[in-house]
Amino acid sequence: MLKVKICQHLIRNIVLILCCSCFFQACSPNPVNDNNSTEYSAGDVSQVKAMRSTLDGESRVISLKLGHDITAAYDTKSAVLFKLWRGNLDFSGAVFDQKHGPQPISTGQLYVLNGQSKWLVEGGEVAYFGHQIYDGNVTLLYRAKGTQKGVNWQAEIQETPMATLSHEGLIFSRKFSVVGLPANLELTLDTLSPSISYKTSGAAIFDKMTTTLFLANGESSFSQEYAVIVDTSPEQTESAQELEHPGLVMIKNSDCAGCHNAEVKTVGPSYLAIAQRYAYLSGARETLSQKIIQGGTGSWGQVPMTPHSQLSETDAGVMLDYIFSLNKSDQTSADAADILLGLPAVSVALINKTPEFTQDMSGAYIYQHSFMENAPEIEDIRNRTPYLGGFVPQIHIPSEDDFWPTKQNFIYQIKTHLNLKESIQTRLRLVSDDGSYL
Repeated sequence: MLKVKICQHLIRNIVLILCCSCFFQACSPNPVNDNNSTEYSAGDVSQVKAMRSTLDGESRVISLKLGHDITAAYDTKSAVLFKLWRGNLDFSGAVFDQKHGPQPISTGQLYVLNGQSKWLVEGGEVAYFGHQIYDGNVTLLYRAKGTQKGVNWQAEIQETPMATLSHEGLIFSRKFSVVGLPANLELTLDTLSPSISYKTSGAAIFDKMTTTLFLANGESSFSQEYAVIVDTSPEQTESAQELEHPGLVMIKNSDCAGCHNAEVKTVGPSYLAIAQRYAYLSGARETLSQKIIQGGTGSWGQVPMTPHSQLSETDAGVMLDYIFSLNKSDQTSADAADILLGLPAVSVALINKTPEFTQDMSGAYIYQHSFMENAPEIEDIRNRTPYLGGFVPQIHIPSEDDFWPTKQNFIYQIKTHLNLKESIQTRLRLVSDDGSYL
């Protein structure tokens, strides 16, 4: 009986000692480092695989370490890629170093800057729902939900991003898993950042023209190879003679290259041609800014300008700053400084009958044609009867407010003759911000 009591007492002491050992080991500030763990101090956040913070002024961003010094940052407000770079994440601010100042900022080689992609699903929406880390990889969790024919539905989406270096830059791979999406609904990730190349597998389909990724229930993967668009590392910033214009960076990270070239006309006009036409026109910046955002047609032919509703007026203005910077004119005359000559508008009086003409009249006939939707061809205009007409000594209409009586959906047709009594050298100039033919 006594032996039993002694054994029970010893067992209790042994258990107590073991429990205390486990407790102190768990609280040790330097955990044991094995092949599957990374040793770091309590204050070292640079080794964290996933971290929520403000980044480069954007709130509620989660930054994921993908290896090779590559970081992918996602905007949790919209559940899309915000930035992709290779370099450093500089931690500053009261949360990290007890100093007042900016929040964390990214430095290094940028591959995706201010990504504008967005999730779309008919009758529903997609939201960020958290993340999990398994076997060294971070998986982002999204939830799509909506209503179809009065019935609520919900789908779970997982995305696991990875990245590797390539000869051109880096390859950014994304593995997707979709469960619970109604069979007749389309789930898309629109306006992805343009890349050098791409690959898909599984249930994913990619439309290169619209840079849209189509996803369905099941497993799929999608990868894009990116080149560096700008290097913001400290050594590059200090030694570079001239950094890329921020407007050019935004243009490269948009779909502009699909229709425009810096100096050569492709589908649309070159940036240089746009700069030469609009650089000195009053109000042109505001007009072009809205055309970039809203899209349109008619200014350079019938090919429509794709809308970019995700851009702000500030973004469009930065792009236009770059485009206008291409117009490097050496002229110093008043004509170059102000293509509208600084003169007030000349009023145009139009009536509904053909103006009378006498030999002493000097000027031009002006006719107004109206249309409902698409502008007619030039030959159609020449053969149709105008709506209004007039005779004017000169034509100078510097802004939209000076048109009368119609300000939209019309064409001015102007006819005149040159009466040259001696040889001269002169210049005929037609300036128009909405398409003209001379």
